Amino acid sequence: KLAWPLLKDDTRNFDYSSNIFVYKRSYEKFSIANEGLDNGKIIIVTNSAGPGTDIKVLEYLSNRGGLHVLLTYLPETYRIE
Repeated sequence: KLAWPLLKDDTRNFDYSSNIFVYKRSYEKFSIANEGLDNGKIIIVTNSAGPGTDIKVLEYLSNRGGLHVLLTYLPETYRIE
């Protein structure tokens, strides 16, 4: 089953759209990195935007395990990873 239909039927009815941030290019403004990442936020980052980006996490999130990364693409070179 796909995850989205399962989430839609969840009785908690979370609105995830306000928690998703997309960061495509390093020259674009990415304020979430400076504000501090909070619990429940999702950041989608492309290869051209990710290198050299420092993301602050709030103390609450840090105490609960910090930032988790899902690598959905395995590059041919370790340098990119």
